[in-house]
Amino acid sequence: MPNIYLPENHMMELKKKYYNDDEFSKKLLEEREQDIIGISNDINMVNTIFSDLGKLVVEQQESIDDIENNINNSKTKTEDGVNQLEKASNYQRSCNKCNLYILFSMIIILIVIILVVTIH
Repeated sequence: MPNIYLPENHMMELKKKYYNDDEFSKKLLEEREQDIIGISNDINMVNTIFSDLGKLVVEQQESIDDIENNINNSKTKTEDGVNQLEKASNYQRSCNKCNLYILFSMIIILIVIILVVTIH
């Protein structure tokens, strides 16, 4: 019987314990089966860990996507706000010019009225 997955000293212990080759083979197969079951359980545990990790990555990706969308919306709204402030500034300048024209017109009309009244 070849020595597969078992150390030499363990094989010797099994041979001493079981004199019969059939019993030895049976015990060897049982130990291999237990080792295979343990490896299978370990693989299932690793699979579960990777599944959980995959779920966490998906959940975090959704959060990252939300953050990215919020940043893009903030940028767009900030640009819109800057455009509105520029329009308001231009409107205010034009209103100030109109107010100056009206003021100068009123002063000229007032001077004309004073001149007309003083001449008569």
